[in-house]
Amino acid sequence: MVPLAPVGVALLAAATHRRRLRAGAGLGFLTGLTLFAPLLA
Repeated sequence: MVPLAPVGVALLAAATHRRRLRAGAGLGFLTGLTLFAPLLA
């Protein structure tokens, strides 16, 4: 799973490229929430 970490960062960067600050922050928050939620279960 660790070797895929750069791929996830690259996908997040591609998704937030040329977006407004709020949209980028929202996408980052959703990504973080998605990756953090399984750790709580």
